[in-house]
Amino acid sequence: MESMSPGHALAIRLESLDPWRNLAVEEYFIGRADELGPVLLLWQAERAIVIGKNQNPWQECNLRALRQDGCQLARRSSGGGAVYHDRGNLNFSFITRRSDYDLSRSFGVVLSALARLGIPAVRTDRNSLFAGTGKISGNAFCFKRGAAMHHGTLLVDADLDRLRRYLTPVPSDIRSHAVSSVRDPVTNLRTFRKDLTVEELSLALCEAFRNDRGNRMAIVPDGKWPDDEIRSPYRKLISWDWIYGMTPAFTIEWKRPGEGRELALQLEVDQGFVSAVSCPGADGPLAEALGLALNGCVFSASALMQRLRQHPRAAAFAAFGAWADFLEGHAPS
Repeated sequence: MESMSPGHALAIRLESLDPWRNLAVEEYFIGRADELGPVLLLWQAERAIVIGKNQNPWQECNLRALRQDGCQLARRSSGGGAVYHDRGNLNFSFITRRSDYDLSRSFGVVLSALARLGIPAVRTDRNSLFAGTGKISGNAFCFKRGAAMHHGTLLVDADLDRLRRYLTPVPSDIRSHAVSSVRDPVTNLRTFRKDLTVEELSLALCEAFRNDRGNRMAIVPDGKWPDDEIRSPYRKLISWDWIYGMTPAFTIEWKRPGEGRELALQLEVDQGFVSAVSCPGADGPLAEALGLALNGCVFSASALMQRLRQHPRAAAFAAFGAWADFLEGHAPS
């Protein structure tokens, strides 16, 4: 695009509601940070939970509820915690050369836009934005090669009931070194401005960005970014290997009372595959059969249940009567 010339800041409003596509566009601009000036992307998505790069989806969200409601799950390239997206949420992404990265400056643009709309907000020491007693924005950061990105959410009129439903995981016994989300009380910006729209907020952010850059900014429409440069990150972002397989290694345990003893099943999961199985409370042959059946299996309900049903000693697994319910609560089908 001719308007995307080096030296000028760019504000781009993405039209797509596909969370993976918009995350792929972020990666496209991260890859071009050296040749372009500062970029501000503004975008929305259909219902989705977006987790941080180093998080465990089984710990962060209710996967069963996501499946039931058709809510998407994405993993981004930045750190931080899990966030909820829908059409009532506006996402912003500041992308620049790493040498030009200034976190206070990008936060200043957002706070200036909110102040322009009559909404007093503050930045916390955990780099969230609060208005009143509620969190209105979660933020995360990514550094790649010579590029830096600060991106975040702004809850305008998001469905907070769905947010809480999806970000309340099924109770479980998971031991992991994955990054855990900080679960703060949240609120919408419409609490403070009843008539506020996502478009009005988007325009306020563009104006604040223009002022910050001394009017050296161009607002350009969403473009047809080169397919070959979007396709590769998009394929990565939608893949099972990225969304689930990038989960840091963890151990999950299921227990149920048995006849005179407690039965337990412990699975160690690494890169999305069962790497070890132990069965405290089960007799030796049953424990051995479970280990042979499940070791090396993808950690998903359908794959694990198929392994159990096809095993020659399948009848022995009846001792784990709640097994299917356990899997449906903790593994994506």
